[in-house]
Amino acid sequence: MPSILVAYATKHGTTREVAEVIASELRARGLSATLRAADDVQDLRAFDAVVLDAYDAVVLGGPLYHGHWHREASRFLMRHRRALEALPLAVFALDPACAPVPNAAERACARGQLEGALRKAPWLTPVDTQLSGAALDPSRLHSRFNRMPDTDWRDWGAVRRWAAALPAALEIEPAPASTQIPAAPAAIPLDVLTARAG
Repeated sequence: MPSILVAYATKHGTTREVAEVIASELRARGLSATLRAADDVQDLRAFDAVVLDAYDAVVLGGPLYHGHWHREASRFLMRHRRALEALPLAVFALDPACAPVPNAAERACARGQLEGALRKAPWLTPVDTQLSGAALDPSRLHSRFNRMPDTDWRDWGAVRRWAAALPAALEIEPAPASTQIPAAPAAIPLDVLTARAG
């Protein structure tokens, strides 16, 4: 069964939630998806005693903060350069400017920030990139912002549609039904077995 590593960098957990939805969508399409925090993946070739050959592709996500992609997402690209040169990679980022009804100029700015982060790895050409709105919990923000209401600009429909399109973008097909483990046969009721024996 084709296997995809879904790695994420997060500060408050909202990017992890998006990564979980992406992994779930990939699994629903017959793929194996392993979810890991980007900074927990120390060696793509042998983390958790699993070699890189077990992965057919990587999806990496992280939030944009003040014009910069989360440092653990950027570090992931640099730390695993050699491995990622040989694997298809898709990238996603979260930014409040990418609300479902965004300001076009702010969305373009966020797109430029992500592209700027990826330009730091010129050897890398992601097969696809996705920008999504972010979620804000004011209790975790600096004092001048902590009176704002809780806001979640993540567009879950767009996230799911992007995840559903990933197998084609990554050029990965689910395992054929014939290679999947068949369901166990239905149990034969005891009275039928007794009748057959008699």
